[in-house]
Amino acid sequence: MLKTLCLLAVLQSSNPDSVLFIDSNVAIDSAYQLRLDDKAAEAVMLLDLINEEDSNYYEAQADALSILNDSDRPDETIQRSKKLILQPNEKMDEIYLLYGNAYLKKGALDSAKSVYDKGLDLYPYHHVFLYNKGIVFYRQNELDEAEKWFKQALLINPFYSSAHLMLGHISILKGHRTKGLMSYMVYLFLDEDANSALVTIDNLTNDAIRYEGSNLAGGNVFEQYDNLLKSRAAFDDRFKYKTQFNAPIVKQFELLSSKLKPQSGDDFWEAYYLPLFLKIKDNNLAETTLYYILTSTGKEEVMEWLEKNSKLTDQWLDIVNGELYRWRDKHEAMVLGEKNVYDFWYYDNNDINAIGNENAAEDKVGSWVFFYDNGQTSAIGKYNEEGYKIGDWKYYFENGRLSREEYYDDNGDVSAPFIYYREDGSKATEVPYKDNDVEGIVKYYNSFNHVREETTYSKGQAEGKGQTFYKSGAKNIEYQMSEGKLNGAYMLYHETGSTKGVYQFDQGNKTGEYQIFYSNGQLEESSVYVDDVLNGACIGYFSDGNISYEGQFAEGEKVGHWKYYYRNGKISYEEFYNDSGDLDGERNNFSLNGFQSVKEVFKEDKLIEYAYYDSAGNVLSSASDPSGNMEFKKMRWTGEVHGLGTLKNGKLSGEYTLYHRNGAIYQKGTKVEGLWEGPFEEYYSNGQLAVAMNYSGGSRDGHYTYYDKLGNKLTEGYYIDDEAQQWWVYYYQDGTVDQKVYYIDDEYQGRYITNAANGKLWSQHRYKENAVVEYVLYDSSGQELQHKIMDDATGLYSYQYPNGNNSFASEVVSGAYVSSKRHFYPDGKLMSEAEIINGVYHGKYTNYGHNGNVLIEGSYENDLKKGKWKYYSVNGELEREYDYMDGELHGALIIYYANGNIESKGSY
Repeated sequence: MLKTLCLLAVLQSSNPDSVLFIDSNVAIDSAYQLRLDDKAAEAVMLLDLINEEDSNYYEAQADALSILNDSDRPDETIQRSKKLILQPNEKMDEIYLLYGNAYLKKGALDSAKSVYDKGLDLYPYHHVFLYNKGIVFYRQNELDEAEKWFKQALLINPFYSSAHLMLGHISILKGHRTKGLMSYMVYLFLDEDANSALVTIDNLTNDAIRYEGSNLAGGNVFEQYDNLLKSRAAFDDRFKYKTQFNAPIVKQFELLSSKLKPQSGDDFWEAYYLPLFLKIKDNNLAETTLYYILTSTGKEEVMEWLEKNSKLTDQWLDIVNGELYRWRDKHEAMVLGEKNVYDFWYYDNNDINAIGNENAAEDKVGSWVFFYDNGQTSAIGKYNEEGYKIGDWKYYFENGRLSREEYYDDNGDVSAPFIYYREDGSKATEVPYKDNDVEGIVKYYNSFNHVREETTYSKGQAEGKGQTFYKSGAKNIEYQMSEGKLNGAYMLYHETGSTKGVYQFDQGNKTGEYQIFYSNGQLEESSVYVDDVLNGACIGYFSDGNISYEGQFAEGEKVGHWKYYYRNGKISYEEFYNDSGDLDGERNNFSLNGFQSVKEVFKEDKLIEYAYYDSAGNVLSSASDPSGNMEFKKMRWTGEVHGLGTLKNGKLSGEYTLYHRNGAIYQKGTKVEGLWEGPFEEYYSNGQLAVAMNYSGGSRDGHYTYYDKLGNKLTEGYYIDDEAQQWWVYYYQDGTVDQKVYYIDDEYQGRYITNAANGKLWSQHRYKENAVVEYVLYDSSGQELQHKIMDDATGLYSYQYPNGNNSFASEVVSGAYVSSKRHFYPDGKLMSEAEIINGVYHGKYTNYGHNGNVLIEGSYENDLKKGKWKYYSVNGELEREYDYMDGELHGALIIYYANGNIESKGSY
């Protein structure tokens, strides 16, 4: 479960390097509430805590821009917007709108227009961009141009009330009273609470608007109606009106409505507004119209009338909505270079959904373009006359990046491989076709555009060979498919090329014996599958061939007697399972020397009895209870208390403490049914706190802090479900920040910042899925020394000294080292060299002194130290040597005098 620090702590943290876990959903919701509480600065501060690698980053930044824009901080809005538009994102429409609005607030109209134009390049049918461009021209007093853009906005979304309002303003400025009245009234139809517009209309009909006609223009197709309204005939006692509400608009509109007649022409008001008002007239709904727009007055008689005449109101709403829907049905547009008259299709919220035509059978034909509800193109392509896709089809993510490419011939048959992409722009899959079925090798790519898997298909289903690859390109798995299911041998390989595992499949189910191998070829584990379930003997081995464990599986569960061994062949512990796979019976632990140190008795997975022994077999602690409810005292065989707690129903529950040999607390916390839960602390033997963290269900979950033996904080960060998440900070002993690393799901993702001990910036890396895709190195004064971008995490990865010589160099593929890793002294002499095969240390390692003498030499096997490692003085004398097995000390440890004689000798 995600956790977040309280809002106050986030906003008032005095230490800029303190690690905060930010639940972006909570932060966005909290920022919204702060905004409502008129705490704009705090809201923006909170939103800025959301990291750029967070999936909600752009939503948070769009919210921040909106707050800044509302707070009259246009300069900051502009600067943020310039950065945010550099990367495609799903909030680009909002960002461009707020970007342009900020220039509009500053009065920089040409800059605003330029931004809106860029927005329209991306979202050509976004009614708000069209409207805002009209606002720019309106502010520049270019009324004809402004009117054109407002009209375009309404043809895309006739329910966008503000565009009607602006057309009303412009009509009045031009002296076109009837047009203005129509536009204002439709504005009120859509926003019945806008009382200011009602006042404007009332003033207009009462000749009280001083600016009417201040920009007189000809071409008024409703001049006769304007003259009628200006004649004030509606105020003559001989004109009887129905609506019993004393306001100029009531009288003027009833008069106008009674005189309206159909007109044919290409004027916008003739084509769109007039049919609406004629339909109102023909259905005798003028009175209903007036009461509806009078809603904003709040008058009791208005509300009573609407309630009493709800059927008329519903009829009126159906007419208005139906006519406005008609506005947007069919328009001229350019799709795939073809200028044509197209049907426009919409989402329920009136945002454009698609542009394209259908034939009489309602099949899609010709060019089509589809949109997300933010105006971003989601797909574009052509259909033939039978409604089949033809030619090139392209699909897009909401952030604007390509998501899929499809290719068809003129008959609608697939003509080329389909290609799929990820949201970051990398290729995901390439699918070949033949006769409209998947045919050939389907290729799956990692996020660095290198093949990670190949599967053979025939007639639409997987058939034949398949294989997966490590990031380095080395083979990982090889398998066979039959009728879409795994069938036959399933081979796993180490990065070094040796066999890692062998399974057998039969129609998708594991069957028969499987074997797992170490990289040296030694068998690591073997058992048997029957119908995809483990059944039979299971044996595990150490890398030297000695048995590690042995037991039996039945129906996928451990059953019977299981034994586990030390490397020397002596038994480490044994346990017994019932037929259901529950621990049932004794579990006995033995020391490396062979004596029994612990006896535990289980009943259906519940511990009901235990005893700890010393090397002579004497009982050090014991308890038993058939229900498993008892105190628990864990002992070392040497007599020291190791742990204290309580068993409930056979599981550790409640406070539990472990101890060092000297009696000091080692670990303490709370157990729930045997699992750590809640706050947890670990200590050094000197009593100093080493680790403070939190558990949930046995997994690390929450804030984590690590200290050295002197109490200096060295590391802090956050775990969620046992995986490192978000910022982790690593410190020098004096508290100076050493490194800041951003994690997503336990992988490096985003920035990795390293500082020198003096606090100066030493390097900045940008990671993607644990691989470096960009890095910057700095000199001792903090000046940039080297900057390299590796978008596919592939190529020469090297660091340089200020003199230009490499300090480190190796080739990488998808972030995996694929050549020997070398470090150099500033003068170019070799400092160290490690053999690497396909991303793992494998082979010889040598470290050299500046004089060329060997300082360290040893070998790795599959990333683990192996065999003898030797350490020398700068003069070349052997000082000590160790034996390793599987990365751990195992064998002889010898220390030498300078004259070569053995000083001491031991073993691990």
